[in-house]
Amino acid sequence: MEQTVEAKLFFSTLAIALSQKGNNPTNLKIKASPKLMSIFLEVLTASKIYQEELKNLDASVESISVCLENKIKACNKFKEKTGVDWPI
Repeated sequence: MEQTVEAKLFFSTLAIALSQKGNNPTNLKIKASPKLMSIFLEVLTASKIYQEELKNLDASVESISVCLENKIKACNKFKEKTGVDWPI
């Protein structure tokens, strides 16, 4: 699947913003539709929750599996909408 025009614009804006010297990644302004931003935040959040669960010494195999399943679902949705594999 080829990237949508909106996805290309989104990732180009993100890459430029991250590459600018002195830019604080926590203070980025990215132009995208509300729907694309929602999908981006969903996959980013699922990835973060999964990573945190992996680091949790009290985590069970079941809790890690649930987080991984959620991350996979979010990654698939992201790829379906953008044509891009989620890299994280």
